[in-house]
Amino acid sequence: MKTSLLKSMTASALLAFSLGAFASSACTDTPRDKWLPQKEIQAKLEKQGYSIKRLKAENSCYEAHVTGKDGKKAELKINPADGAVLKTEEK
Repeated sequence: MKTSLLKSMTASALLAFSLGAFASSACTDTPRDKWLPQKEIQAKLEKQGYSIKRLKAENSCYEAHVTGKDGKKAELKINPADGAVLKTEEK
């Protein structure tokens, strides 16, 4: 019985931790007035070979819908403070 309870509590703790990490996926805590302009982000992405379909501010990130050099579509999460691509999700 103690083993089941311990396993159950461990699983619950891991689930809570992973959900918390997922929910707190902020790109930056930099104030919006310090963010790079969208035109600068767009230029950086184009220099990397992306064709931009849409670029918008979303919460604490820039979100870009792009097509890569290889023709694959993707959604990018970008740190607006420095222009770094933080996450790429192929569509």
